[in-house]
Amino acid sequence: QTTDPDIITGYNIEGYDFYFILERAKILNIENEVNKLARCTTSSCECRLQKNVGSAQRGFQDIRTTRIGGRVVMDAMVVIKEFYKLPQYSLNYVSQSLLKDDEKDDVHYTEITPFQLKNEFTRAKLGKYCIKDCILPLKLIQKCNLYGLNDAISSLTGAPLNKIIGKGQGGKISILFYHTLKSKDMIVEFKKLVAQGDYQGAIVLDPISGLHNNVIVLDFKSLYPSIMREYKLCVSTRVINASSDPNAPLPQSLEEKDITRIGDKGVFVKPEKATGFVPELLKHLGESRTSTKKLMNQAKKQGNEELETNLNVKQLAIKIIMNSVYGILANETTFRMADSAISECVTYIGRKMIETLKEYMNKKGFINDKYMDRIKEMEYWKNISKKEMEQLFELIEVVYGDTDSVMVKTGLEI
Repeated sequence: QTTDPDIITGYNIEGYDFYFILERAKILNIENEVNKLARCTTSSCECRLQKNVGSAQRGFQDIRTTRIGGRVVMDAMVVIKEFYKLPQYSLNYVSQSLLKDDEKDDVHYTEITPFQLKNEFTRAKLGKYCIKDCILPLKLIQKCNLYGLNDAISSLTGAPLNKIIGKGQGGKISILFYHTLKSKDMIVEFKKLVAQGDYQGAIVLDPISGLHNNVIVLDFKSLYPSIMREYKLCVSTRVINASSDPNAPLPQSLEEKDITRIGDKGVFVKPEKATGFVPELLKHLGESRTSTKKLMNQAKKQGNEELETNLNVKQLAIKIIMNSVYGILANETTFRMADSAISECVTYIGRKMIETLKEYMNKKGFINDKYMDRIKEMEYWKNISKKEMEQLFELIEVVYGDTDSVMVKTGLEI
C-alpha cells in the first residue's frame, strides 16, 4: 500500500505463492488483511483454478489465476513459458539459461522449516534465499524485456495488460478484431464453439540423408500472413456453402468471375467485391513492422541502444500478433470468429509454394535472363555464359524443406 504498485510479480506466484497465502488466510480468518494487497480495499483477492486450459500445440493443463483488484499480476514463469521454449522452467534452470551467470541459492524446500528454527545463521541463509527468489524474476523481466513486450502487444491490440499476460491468443486477437471491425462499420456473426476438425497442415519434405556442405536456406518472409494478404482470405470474404464444383451455381447471385477458388478447399470473393478486414489488418501490421525495423537499424547506426531496444520489442510484438491471427482463426474450440476452412486454404497454398520452390531450384529455374544480366554486372562474372552457369550449379539440390523454407545444397566447392 505504501508503494502502490501497478504490477505485482514473482516466479510461479500464481501457481503457488498467492494460492498458499489466500488459503492460509481463510484458515486463519484474516482474509481482510490479505485483501489489503488490492488497490481498492473493498474488493477481495481471488485465486481461481481453471481446468483444461491451453491449445493443441502447447498442450492442456489445469492452471491457477489470481485477481487482485486494481493491480496486474505478472507471473514471470507464465510469461517465460509463453515466449521461450526450454526443457524445464524451474527458476534455477531459467536463470542459468537466460541470465547465464546467475542462479538461485541452493535451499531445498524440505530445509526451509529446519533453517527457520535452527539459529540465526541458518535463518540468514534462508533470508538470502528468499531475497534472491525476489531479485531473479525482476532480472529476468528486465533482461528479456518481458514487460515491454507485453506492453507493446497491449498497445497494438487495444487489450489491457490483464487480458494479455498469460491469457493466450484468443482474448487479445478478439479485441484487435473488434477495434478493426468497428472502424469499418462491420459486424461478424459469432459461431458456436465446436470440436476441432482435422485438416492437412504444413508440408515437410523428405530429407536427403547425409552430411551436406555449402547449404543455403531460402525462406518466405511471414509466409502465412502474406498468403492471407495476397489471396484476401478472410471470414468476411469466404463464400459459405459454395460448391467445389465450378459448374455448380454459386450462392448470393455470384458468378465465377467474382470469385477465387483455392483448390477444392474454399471459395472467396475477389477484391473488387470485398477486400476483407483481416488482409487489410495484416497489411497494416506488415508495413508497420517494416518501417519499425528501418527505424531500429537507424537507431543502431546512431548508437541509440535504448531506442533500438524499444523498437526491436515493437517489431517483435507485431510479428507475434501477425502469426497469432493465422493460428487463432483455426481454433474453432475457443475462438468464436474462427474458420478452419481459411487456415486449410492457407496451408494448402503454403504447401504448393514450397513444392514449387523445390522444383524451381532443382531445375535451376533461377538461371534466367534477368539473373544473368545481374550477374554480368559484376566484373568477375562479366564473360560467363548461361550454359557455363548451369554447369556450375549442375549438382544443386533441395535436401530438405519445412513449412516456410527449403534448404538447398548448392553443389559448389567454396
